[in-house]
Amino acid sequence: MGFVLLNIVMYSTIVLRFPEEKYSKWYAFLVLGIEIVFYFYASSIYPRLSPTGQRILQDVRVLLLVVLIGSLQIYYGPFTPMWVILSYKLATKSIMNYLTLTIAFIHNVLIIMGTTLSLYISYRVHPQNPYQTKSEVDTGKVITELEIDVIIVVFLLQVSLCIVSMVSLSLIQENVRKVTDQQVEIFRQKLMNESKAKFISEMSHELRNPIHGILGAVQLLRHESSKAMKSSYENIEEFNQNLFITNRAALELVNDIYDNSNILLHIFSSSLQLSKLNLGKVKLKIQNVNILHLMESMISVFFTLAVDKGICLQSFFNFENVPLFFQTDYAKLSQILMNLVSNGIKYTSKGHVQLRCDICSDEELEHWRINKKKILEEMEKEENITDNQIQFLKFECIDTGIGMAEENLKEIFKPFSTFDTSSNGNLESTFDKYYLQYGSKYSPKRNISRLLSERNGLGLSISKSLCTAMKGKIFVQSKVGKGTVITVIIPLKQGSPPESQSVQYTDNSLFESCDPYEKSNNILEKITHLKPKKGKIKEIYIIENEESFSETLSSYLRMILGNDIFIYDVREPGQINNNKLMDYAIIIYNEELHEKVKELKLTSKTYLIPIVQRGLSRKYSELSYITKPFRVMDLIDLLERILICVSPIGLGNQLEGISNTSSTENIASSESGVDNNNNENVKCALVVDDNSVNRKIMQKMLELIGYYHIDVAANGLECFQKYKENKDKYEVILMDLLMPLMDGSEACKEIRNFEKITNRKHCPIIAVTANVWESKESLLDKGFDSVIYKPILIKPLKQEIDRVKEFTKIKSEID
Repeated sequence: MGFVLLNIVMYSTIVLRFPEEKYSKWYAFLVLGIEIVFYFYASSIYPRLSPTGQRILQDVRVLLLVVLIGSLQIYYGPFTPMWVILSYKLATKSIMNYLTLTIAFIHNVLIIMGTTLSLYISYRVHPQNPYQTKSEVDTGKVITELEIDVIIVVFLLQVSLCIVSMVSLSLIQENVRKVTDQQVEIFRQKLMNESKAKFISEMSHELRNPIHGILGAVQLLRHESSKAMKSSYENIEEFNQNLFITNRAALELVNDIYDNSNILLHIFSSSLQLSKLNLGKVKLKIQNVNILHLMESMISVFFTLAVDKGICLQSFFNFENVPLFFQTDYAKLSQILMNLVSNGIKYTSKGHVQLRCDICSDEELEHWRINKKKILEEMEKEENITDNQIQFLKFECIDTGIGMAEENLKEIFKPFSTFDTSSNGNLESTFDKYYLQYGSKYSPKRNISRLLSERNGLGLSISKSLCTAMKGKIFVQSKVGKGTVITVIIPLKQGSPPESQSVQYTDNSLFESCDPYEKSNNILEKITHLKPKKGKIKEIYIIENEESFSETLSSYLRMILGNDIFIYDVREPGQINNNKLMDYAIIIYNEELHEKVKELKLTSKTYLIPIVQRGLSRKYSELSYITKPFRVMDLIDLLERILICVSPIGLGNQLEGISNTSSTENIASSESGVDNNNNENVKCALVVDDNSVNRKIMQKMLELIGYYHIDVAANGLECFQKYKENKDKYEVILMDLLMPLMDGSEACKEIRNFEKITNRKHCPIIAVTANVWESKESLLDKGFDSVIYKPILIKPLKQEIDRVKEFTKIKSEID
């Protein structure tokens, strides 16, 4: 509409001011009316035309414009500047109506030619020129030199306007192209994110089923191994001693499998949110987390890779300063620490990788330029907590790897950013080169290692995004050839130990904690009782070539036993002075040095503790071992067994008569949390799952919690048939959702309808699914009584079944 009004003003100004009285002014307004009518008509049909039709319509419009305004120029004469209107059209139409330079150029040429021609004809038609010279009149010239100059000036003016408009159009096209490309890229990324989220959700569902089988099998293996071992010995003392001697290595591996499976489960379950990091949609699932257990679980994930590369991997948790429990997101914090340790191992070929945890002091916060006051105010506002509940936790991953050049540090947190290790010198020490050269030679396990070695440049980028979501910061310090220190500082609310030994679970919890420290939640309290028992032990010798391991072990020993203990770090047994070897000394050494250690002048008051790689068998069954990497609770249990000895013990009967059970064995024997001697009335259950492995696992789990008669079905139709044939037999039905023939939701609907028709009592049906997007509310609306998400742990399974049965009983009594 503004364009139309501007045309009316221009026409009116020119027509009312310039033409002589003998010319009709209505002709100009008639032309204006024709142009306006055609403008609205063309605008109405333009969107409905094909591209070719739109091009033809534009051509017709330009030709009509040139003809109409050119006719006005000829009619009113050369002194009525109608060419100004054409010049305006020339300057604006290219910018306003064209996106193609070629078409705009052709139309501009038509306008220039039309203007020049109409102006020339008007001079021929209106030869009366007051500025015509006498010689020009005598010679009979129709067009004078001045008129030619005017035509040339108008021509050059329009050519200049054409050039300016074309340049402007080119710039506009470039901006439009950039904006269009950005919009296309945003749309493409949106589609990719949606496809990625769908793929990850489907992958998460598919992978949760085998993880369910792994976790279930490990739980059953713990229980069965403990049961079998107990049945093999006449008394519990003999059982405990033999369990420690013969089965400790296997139990360590089983526990590592269990811990790693739990971590893997958390990562898969948080993968949907990880895929949304770039959209800022990360949501934290806050829960009570044992930081020590989390760190040591991270070490157990990667220690085999470290062993293969010949580097020392160990964690250090300063439990004198750092509380054991914090409120945080277990999966997100696990992902951060896994990325740090993984990067450390990738770029280290000798030396060590150490994961440390301590409280970040105010001086360190100031050094790292972290605004403590601002972060505390934000957390207080969002979470309604006080300053004294928040601690700034500092995690450090220290390695002695190849290091990074300073210019690479600026790019390290960018997605898909990797750096060329060749710039760090001739260091044949990268993780990739090592596994590409040796990975496929010796062991099929290298396939997993090579999978972990892929350098896609996303690990630290994801860690930075997660840190930001948790209001934390991440920093990198590195020197070429010296190593790297990655520091993560996160403000966390201090948690509290569980009130009882059994973990409390929520109804809709997807993941349940398996904390091996739940029987000793307060390490400091246990150490307080342990220190007075150290008695006459005054010196400890550590014979170890790996400096990082011996320093970490020394630090823990001083924290546990006190600073008055003399700890000597030596490299060979021969460095120990036999003449100064005190009574009640402890010698910690590599298992391979056992024969050399025995050559020392040992007494019956000397304690020998060999070191062995975690998961390997022990050569000397009469001795207690420290594993590498070691866990704090295992070290405390070992020292406790030594320190509770009342009388001196010798090499032949070391630790004889002392219970060798530790937190590792206690987990195995108490994992199910069920008393198998409780033979009440026979309980019946129905397990419905199309996966045979899942059916077997669920059968075994139900047996452990007291169900001695268990039927199985492979699909919903078979389940419904068994339910109809066995009236009031099943106390609970565990129903998978995605199954052939008839899925779980349809089977549940049929059972509920059958109950109404036959007046059968309500049978509890619990949905068992790996689909984490299936909400509990939607499943309750379909007739289910509850839902358990795979993989399933024994304790929460029993708790949920008991809760549903109790609720069903109360509801039936009310009805």
